[in-house]
Amino acid sequence: FVEAYDAQAYLDFLGGIGPLPPTEWTDNYAAFGARNIATSTAQNAATDFLWCNLNASQRSALDPLAAPCPVPVPAIIDYLRGDQSKERRFLGGVFRDRRTSILGDIVNSSPVYEKATDDAYQLQPAASFNAAAPHGYQSYRAYITAKNLPAHIPIVMFGANDGMFHVLNATSGSGQEIFAYVPRAVYPLLRPYSDPAYLHRYTVDGPVVRGDVTIAGVWKTIAIGTTGAGPPGIFAIDITDPTTLDASEVLWDIIPSDNVTTNQSLGKTIGAGVIGSVKLDADSTPATTPNGQWAYIVGNGYESTSDRAALLVFNALNGNLIREIPVPMSVGTGNGLGAITPVYDGTRNIINVYAGDKKGNLWKFDLTSSNPANWKIANEQPAGLSKPLFTAGTNSPILQAPRVTIHPRGGLYVAFGTGKYFEVGDPVDNNDQSIFAVWDRGQLAPIAGTDVPLIRIEEYANAGQTFKRLNAADLTSYRATTTAKGFQLRLRPDASTGNGERIIAPLILDAGVLVATSFSPEVATDRCIPGGTSFLYRVDLAGGFTRGSFGTEGSITIGRRLNPGSVGSLTPVYTPVDPGVTIVDEMTSGDIRTMMSDPKYQMSGNQPVQRGALGTCLHVGLNVAGGVARIPTNCVGLMPLRAWRPFR
Repeated sequence: FVEAYDAQAYLDFLGGIGPLPPTEWTDNYAAFGARNIATSTAQNAATDFLWCNLNASQRSALDPLAAPCPVPVPAIIDYLRGDQSKERRFLGGVFRDRRTSILGDIVNSSPVYEKATDDAYQLQPAASFNAAAPHGYQSYRAYITAKNLPAHIPIVMFGANDGMFHVLNATSGSGQEIFAYVPRAVYPLLRPYSDPAYLHRYTVDGPVVRGDVTIAGVWKTIAIGTTGAGPPGIFAIDITDPTTLDASEVLWDIIPSDNVTTNQSLGKTIGAGVIGSVKLDADSTPATTPNGQWAYIVGNGYESTSDRAALLVFNALNGNLIREIPVPMSVGTGNGLGAITPVYDGTRNIINVYAGDKKGNLWKFDLTSSNPANWKIANEQPAGLSKPLFTAGTNSPILQAPRVTIHPRGGLYVAFGTGKYFEVGDPVDNNDQSIFAVWDRGQLAPIAGTDVPLIRIEEYANAGQTFKRLNAADLTSYRATTTAKGFQLRLRPDASTGNGERIIAPLILDAGVLVATSFSPEVATDRCIPGGTSFLYRVDLAGGFTRGSFGTEGSITIGRRLNPGSVGSLTPVYTPVDPGVTIVDEMTSGDIRTMMSDPKYQMSGNQPVQRGALGTCLHVGLNVAGGVARIPTNCVGLMPLRAWRPFR
């Protein structure tokens, strides 16, 4: 099921200062015959999910014994649409029971809320160019204003392992499903889903992303989802007006066999992609430049036919492949590219992409050219021979998206964690995993492992809690070096044996502090009994390990243990101190002297630090036992700045 809560009340609950609030709504569905469900029979051929609308292979997958249309509709169609009358618990029923809900389980497809998300496209990215109409600041701001109007209903979108992508009305008191979509890729698994002997299988299990685009010069919002750990597939839907969602709003739906390249490269896309503008010359006409393309960029995933890693760039509006950028053949098979992180130029065009692969390589892709044929891997050694930006090691897979922030000395910090937890042997894998931060200065040559020193970690206990801190000698050595191009934090403490600790949750940047949640699985005989521990790590990138995060433990303490653990990220939650009256219509000379002599912010090194009370900070999430995990932390002292100016 999916539930919604009042945001402020739920944040109070997560912060431990209030009870669990009542639900605003729980997902609910129309009668099976009235549900608004679509599917596709080809890449750009959407239709209503009705028996006679399906192609021959889809009908055969659902019921190989059914006669051609227009025979009576097989009962499995109504079962998939939500009819429970033919389930085995009822007389004459033949299908698997769904006693709790017709909604399938949701594992890796986190719900995405959309109403008026602002992508800052008033900066005029190339893909928004329209020679016949305004395309810059005013048109995009008008679109955002329209999305904010009460008449524009909010929605929640997610994939479920019932074979469908779902869109719910997120208006308070609703939760009604307004649209569902059955991707082409999942048809071979729909009949087994109805079988009383069903064993769990992933279908629509991948991440959902949304983005604003222009279609024929008009601003729209689209959602793109993947099947994740299910059969490979990607689909896109125009969600601009949720009240009109139907088959006509399905933009495209691709499976590997649609294209010679994707037939080899498209795998299980577990990592999230991104929608954005790329600077290609879409019509090869200089007079209309810039006229880039709205693109969907994604790592190719795992278990593809080629079994290699590649970055895939699709036309976001029709699903056609613009370019595949494969990693070198020398990296070998048994590989795949994970979640990606884009880098934008000053007008919100994607010019670089960072991503890691299953072999432990961190790649940087160069998309700066207006000719897709010139898009490439950014690093070379020697010239012309593509290389990863950095290699963590073949036993250190990089699945989650790297996090990118400004390096204090110029260039970019690219931070990532290693580890995986989705293959059969992963629970018993005790290989060392790490958190890395490497310094990309735009150099062509890769970063050598010898230039990324190891800072060892020590585990200790204090006041009933278990912490991790940096080895003081290693940290001193790291600070003294002038050649280091990053650092490595091995998760296993120096004096212990491996316990399978790894990074499998997305990393977070919190005001210059890298936040990582690790997980160490506990192998049990019963797979349905959750088990495992975690550490919450806070690594001070911007301050160079000068800001402590865990009470009075000191600045070199970077981690605190959580038991039971969490396979997701523990998200930072900040509750500011009530500032009292903050709006004034005049300032006296005395007020100005007081403000200047006792400022709210003061420079500490190269960082502006808020003085005085900061409020309370903690990290929250769900643990593997189904409860709420809370770890209090120090506020980083880098809160949003307040500004004033005189009026005349």
